[in-house]
Amino acid sequence: MAITRIQLENELESRRKAMLEAVGIEKTPTGFPDMNSPIAYAIRQCGGTVSNISSVADSDLATVDTEDIDRLIDFAEYRLLINIKGRWAKVDTRSGPFSQSLSQFADQLDKDIAAMKANIAEQYGAIGATLQAGVIDLAFMETDPDA
Repeated sequence: MAITRIQLENELESRRKAMLEAVGIEKTPTGFPDMNSPIAYAIRQCGGTVSNISSVADSDLATVDTEDIDRLIDFAEYRLLINIKGRWAKVDTRSGPFSQSLSQFADQLDKDIAAMKANIAEQYGAIGATLQAGVIDLAFMETDPDA
């Protein structure tokens, strides 16, 4: 049974609700439009295909094998964290006795992204393209010219 977009969005929201709210990623009556990019990325990382990256549908999620659902969720969360970091543009401010340490959120995002990347690498292998090696057999025999 394939996961639906609503199910995936609900899982991502439950994992990162406070961060979504902090950067203004809001749920609409039809779901989270800003999750198209993370979901499309995750589908592609799991070997699936997406027909429209700006409007990912249940049919796109159905291209991912059922045994890859956990991988799909983890990759979507990883990309969601990167997108959240890209939307966070606040820095520490100080005005007289008043100060805000807003860079702490960005620092925590960096730690969460690094931890998520390490977790994905440990469970599923490297993120993105991997280096592969092989052997080339030229199928000939070298002869000694002095023989």
